[in-house]
Amino acid sequence: MRLQEAANCEFEVCHTSRKNPLPGYDYLEDLDGDLKFSLYFDGGSERKLQIKNLRKDLCKVHTTWSVVA
Repeated sequence: MRLQEAANCEFEVCHTSRKNPLPGYDYLEDLDGDLKFSLYFDGGSERKLQIKNLRKDLCKVHTTWSVVA
């Protein structure tokens, strides 16, 4: 899976938000209509981008680790 796949998503603006500029989402689905991930564009002054609901089963795992308490 590549984030570049989101280039053809349709941007959905959150018109009910009080932020300016308005925040919004892009949703990327697979061929079956299941969500692969979503992108949230924060409309606040920092204009952050969040990757949400990322399906790990579609990602290439490079390494894993565990933390011993």
